[in-house]
Amino acid sequence: SKRVGYGATNLAKNHLLLSIDVEAFRLLQDPEDLSLNAHELFNMYVRKGAKREVGLGENRRSALKERVAAGGDALAPDMFDAVQDMSLAALAPVWSTFQKEAS
Repeated sequence: SKRVGYGATNLAKNHLLLSIDVEAFRLLQDPEDLSLNAHELFNMYVRKGAKREVGLGENRRSALKERVAAGGDALAPDMFDAVQDMSLAALAPVWSTFQKEAS
C-alpha cells in the first residue's frame, strides 16, 4: 500500500485499481451488468477529469466513450483489455522496485 501510494490522485494506485476492476469486468456476461459496469469504469478511470483518471490518450478515450454510449452489442467483456494492458505496463517499474526491496 505504501509503495503504491495514497489518495485518488496517485497515478500508480489508479492504474492498479483499474487493472483489478477490468479483471472483474471481464467476468461479466449479463448485458445489463456489462452496461452498468462499463459506464462505471469509464466514468471512474477513462473520462477526462475522472476521479481516478489514468491518462488515456484522446483517440482511445473517444473510442471507448462511443462504445459505452452505444451500449448493447458494442459492449463486450474484453473492451477494456487494451486499457488494462496500458495500466499494467505503467505499473512495471513500481512492481520491479517492490520486488527488489522485498528480497
